[in-house]
Amino acid sequence: MLGAIIGDSVGSKYEFNNIKTKDFEITKNDFEATDDTIMTLAVCDILQRHVANNRDEVIDTIRKWARAYPNAGYGGRFFNWALYNDTRKSYHSCGNGAAMRVSACGWYGRDEEEVKELSKAVTEVTHDHLEGLKGAEVTALCVYYARIGKDKDFIRNYVEQYYDIDFDYEKLRKTYYHGEEICQNTVPQAIYCFLISNSFEDCLRTTISIGGDCDTTAAISCAIAEAYYKEIPTFLAEWTMRSLPKSRNGCDPRKVVNEFLNDKLNAMVYSEKIGNDTKFVACFTKEENRQTMQWFFSSSLRLLAECAVTYKIQPKNSAKFNYLDILKALQYKDSGSESFDANALNCLLAKLCDEKNRFIFFESVESAVAYQATLKEATGTIEQIFTKEYEIKEN
Repeated sequence: MLGAIIGDSVGSKYEFNNIKTKDFEITKNDFEATDDTIMTLAVCDILQRHVANNRDEVIDTIRKWARAYPNAGYGGRFFNWALYNDTRKSYHSCGNGAAMRVSACGWYGRDEEEVKELSKAVTEVTHDHLEGLKGAEVTALCVYYARIGKDKDFIRNYVEQYYDIDFDYEKLRKTYYHGEEICQNTVPQAIYCFLISNSFEDCLRTTISIGGDCDTTAAISCAIAEAYYKEIPTFLAEWTMRSLPKSRNGCDPRKVVNEFLNDKLNAMVYSEKIGNDTKFVACFTKEENRQTMQWFFSSSLRLLAECAVTYKIQPKNSAKFNYLDILKALQYKDSGSESFDANALNCLLAKLCDEKNRFIFFESVESAVAYQATLKEATGTIEQIFTKEYEIKEN
């Protein structure tokens, strides 16, 4: 979801002035949140409050956010529906607004069927055309599949059931311009840009470089890239968090994003399938009469670092979670192209250790399992072993 906001804010500068190159300064211009960001926040708000099954709540929430930020550049039909109309009926749109706002469904859905249900619920109130519903569902499931660790071949094969994504980047860059802003002319190009990328930042640059309605295509592609690469460069995350729109009329973008990021850390660290590239951090906490241990695991060392910092410095109350505090505590500034390596993670964990907290990093499944076995607390499947909180008795 944060990826969608970044894609929108960067892409908006080039939407009507296509740049057609990957070589541009990302944060040179001021942050600008367009309708893609506002509606992404609205959908996330719906999911966080668990009201997606209530059509009236979905409609009212979308209208509440649109009316709080009326100058975000909405399309004409949506603008009239959201700001000047009280009808509860959809206007049968297949516009790309269906896909650009739906990414949070891929995070909050617990399985494929729930992702589909959530996607339909937040889409059909405006975009109940078959192409609109399809564009939203495919986007949401791509985010979901990326989140749970499916590879690009799997995602490509899934998408090809619905769209032709047999593009050529150089040809696309030369020929793709603003046309009909509909799902079938936006979703396949956006997913293609994700599939040929090699990092979150490369996905952002690639998508914007093909031109067209690049705030929306980048919102879609970067939402998937966030889930797949599991890392957003620090400078982009900080720039975005500090630049979010101010709270208006009961709509609080920073609160919604912080709650999402807290939920994202919990989801990411337990939803990945454990494989050969999975890394582990064991987190120990001493309390008055007990010591507990919690495992975190991911293929992303950066994600493990964020989880360890959160475990150390954040209260359990998610309402007080502040992602900017996490970024500051990492004490690691990346360039956008470098990864958080094992040495950086070990150095960070050493700084986090104190009398109450202890952190141990394991670079392989085998080493983590061997260590867990010494505690004589491991029972069940490997996923159950690493998603359980253990009470550790003093020897």
